[in-house]
Amino acid sequence: MSSGRQWARRRQGASESPFDKNRKTTPETYATLTCSCQCNLTSASTDDKWQEGLRSLRDILAVILGWVIEFLYGCMAESDVKSSLRTFCLLWFASGAAFFAGTIGGFLFGVPKVESKPVGQTTSSSSSRYTANTNLEDISDWLTKIILGLSLVHVDKIISFVDTVGQGVAAAIGAAQGSKVIAISSMIYGFVCGFITIYAWTNIVLRSDLEKTAT
Repeated sequence: MSSGRQWARRRQGASESPFDKNRKTTPETYATLTCSCQCNLTSASTDDKWQEGLRSLRDILAVILGWVIEFLYGCMAESDVKSSLRTFCLLWFASGAAFFAGTIGGFLFGVPKVESKPVGQTTSSSSSRYTANTNLEDISDWLTKIILGLSLVHVDKIISFVDTVGQGVAAAIGAAQGSKVIAISSMIYGFVCGFITIYAWTNIVLRSDLEKTAT
């Protein structure tokens, strides 16, 4: 009988895991778990900062690439340094104006929307009586719809406008070969870069800042 009890105790002791013997959380264990959680949060925050920095670097490199192409065209199309710099400045200002127009479009299309009633959240008497101002969101919706509607209806006029501006920049550059093509390409490239850069910024950085402010 005693041998049977000893065998049962040995079997029970073998089945117990090392974690079952220390079920009580000691201060040392709690400190270790807290430190581990803080390290995980710190590493996650560091990864987010690295990703944000890489996105910013990618956008900056895309803009610099356009500038390099414009500078190379100015150096190859003109014979002297003064004319090369003048051509580069004309292309830079044309693409810069298009970039600024693209940033406006990217901001209007990328403004975050305020969620009026979050899922699973119930209204309580202790909740704030003030709500977020959605005027900018409403204006963004109206303008994006107007811009899309007018763009679809007057797409031929938009193409004609871009062609006219490109012709004007090419005339300012002079008799350099391919001046109209490089002028229109620079403006389109600048517009797309501005749109994508600010659209990504409003969806990632601005949205994160608004969420932190709301909490």
